[in-house]
Amino acid sequence: MRIRPVAYIFILLLASCGKPAGWQYVIGFSQCADDEWRCAMDREMEQEALFYDDISLIIRNAGGDSKRQSADIEAFIEEKVDLLVVSPNEEGPVAPAVEKACDAGIPVIVADRNVSSDKITAFVGADNFYIGKSIGQYVSGLLPDGGKVVEITGLMGSTPAKERHEGFTSALSGAELSRSEDAGWMRTDAYDRMLEILRSGERIDVVFAHNDEMAYGAYMAAKSLGRQKGISFIGVDALSGPGGGQELVRDGILNASFIYPSGGDRIIQTAVSILHGKPYDKVIRLGTSIVDKGNVRLLEMQSRHIEERQAKIAVLNGLLSGMQESYRRQRQYLTLSVAAMAVMVLVLIVLVYFYRQKKSLNRQLASEKRTVEQQKEQLLKMQRQVEAAMVKNADRLFLERFDRAVSDNLGDENLSMEKLCKELSVSRVQLYRKVKSCTGESPSGYIRTARLKKAHDLLLTTDLTAAEVCYTTGFNSPSYFAKCFKSFYGALPSDYVKQKSKINL
Repeated sequence: MRIRPVAYIFILLLASCGKPAGWQYVIGFSQCADDEWRCAMDREMEQEALFYDDISLIIRNAGGDSKRQSADIEAFIEEKVDLLVVSPNEEGPVAPAVEKACDAGIPVIVADRNVSSDKITAFVGADNFYIGKSIGQYVSGLLPDGGKVVEITGLMGSTPAKERHEGFTSALSGAELSRSEDAGWMRTDAYDRMLEILRSGERIDVVFAHNDEMAYGAYMAAKSLGRQKGISFIGVDALSGPGGGQELVRDGILNASFIYPSGGDRIIQTAVSILHGKPYDKVIRLGTSIVDKGNVRLLEMQSRHIEERQAKIAVLNGLLSGMQESYRRQRQYLTLSVAAMAVMVLVLIVLVYFYRQKKSLNRQLASEKRTVEQQKEQLLKMQRQVEAAMVKNADRLFLERFDRAVSDNLGDENLSMEKLCKELSVSRVQLYRKVKSCTGESPSGYIRTARLKKAHDLLLTTDLTAAEVCYTTGFNSPSYFAKCFKSFYGALPSDYVKQKSKINL
């Protein structure tokens, strides 16, 4: 049944009589810093808040300054916000301000990092001890025969840094934690700490940084000294988008990154439950999962899909907010004249149309959100299966290291098994067994095949002669090179050169 425009107006006028103008609830959010992960947290909270018509979210960022954050909380208390969300820079300095808010009757949700006080309403955040423990187990799997590990920690005055360190050291076995340096979550500090460690001449097999920013800083420090090869870099956050952990894993800069969920949607959902007097969990622990080359592309596709949907929500909300503001202005003039009433009718019709559109799209988006969450759960289940096969991953990682070592020394005609064994820290028997089991070829056969493939590529893409290609790819005898090449490709190298000369003519 279609509702006539006059009926629309009557219904909306009745509804407007019983609702106060503006927002019903104001949530103040004291954010401790403005790094990329926290910006993602802010965006997630803002997007989730769009699903609730009676919620207004105000965010203040302390820029990593605990004193400034305490002042922000004091300001929210004076403004008498309905609920306060605090993501503390450090657990101790902001605790008095948090307690003051609770004493003033303002519910407080602590997010991500805890405070040294029991006067809070709820906590939403990841289990940092479990994240550290998971990474410790992963690193132990990377170094089954032992090795040297460097840990770059976040600000050790914060609970995430403490808990990640404790979880990591509790699960690390076989390998040795040789250094643990505080870089305060900053990429530049991690770069400086890593340079100091590398210049000391220590052997390093794995670098675990408490976030991807510091992991990237450590990688750049190693790269500046030409020592990034042979070192595995592991971070935490796994953010999507340019420069995020997912991109760093995809590009091979990081071996892995562990998801550190911001929980922005859960924070808003918990806040709404508290404000509406509904049941809620006092402590909500968010899970984690590893992101490596095996699943990073699937995660990037899902992240892009979510970001596109969030952008649509933001556009629709901005359009609707504009229409609602127009409606409120027109309502003020409703009693002044019949002419203003006619304008009001038009505005109301358009407003109702967009309101219905928003409700319909919200239902669709909510359904799609549930679908994405189910996909995430399936992904986590798959990831647990991957983690159960960590031993097989160790062979894959070894083969990648072997392949890099061969590629780096492809032009060396004196490349020996002893040199490869020394570079990979394995015995000759171990090298033969692992390469044979992973590729079906002996190490020498694998190297010869790699040289022939490189030679084939050079013959097709460069103007080098067959002899020049021979020596460039590590063969010390043109006749032996020609024999091996013909056996592998069915033609002599000189045939390729002649054929390319004819084409150029």
